[in-house]
Amino acid sequence: AMPIGTMLEAIVLSLAMADSIKRAEKERIDANENAVNMLSLYRSVFDNAIEGLYQMSLGGRLLSANRAFSRMLGYSNPTHLLDDSNAVTERIFQAQETQIKQLSQVGWLSEQIEIPRGTERALPVLHYSKLVTDVDGTPLHIEGKLTDVSERKERERAQRERLKIRREKDVAQRATDSKSEFLKHMSYEIRTHLASIIGFSEY
Repeated sequence: AMPIGTMLEAIVLSLAMADSIKRAEKERIDANENAVNMLSLYRSVFDNAIEGLYQMSLGGRLLSANRAFSRMLGYSNPTHLLDDSNAVTERIFQAQETQIKQLSQVGWLSEQIEIPRGTERALPVLHYSKLVTDVDGTPLHIEGKLTDVSERKERERAQRERLKIRREKDVAQRATDSKSEFLKHMSYEIRTHLASIIGFSEY
């Protein structure tokens, strides 16, 4: 009876262990699939974002960039942009010493800059970048975002132009009103004096 009981117990334990291993394997596979799906989703969001997104090494070399970032800097695709990494870095970090100092001290940087684009008009953008660190605070890399503000700048310019035209109209209207008031007053004064002169001449 003892060997049979021990054997049955061993079989039951083996089956339980096999089931546990299968469940752990399935959970691992599911976790891997979820990680792949999340990575794919992140990559899709990164690539199709309307803002220009990039990652840069601490040495200033571009690690990755999306299509919007490439377009803003005048490149047809991110591959060409990454091949020209140093030139790109100089165009978005135009005051490198000051900017790097702020990044190292504060951990982030926000500024409005104009990106030169060869023969095209410079593109006004809002540049935000941050220093990414590990749990111990050790710097790992730089992440950044460019937001095209050319439409907003154009609206602001149009609004300033409208305000300027309105002020000029107001000034012209006030000048016209002042002139009319002056002529009205002078006409009254002249008529008054003429009436007196005419009155005296009739005696």
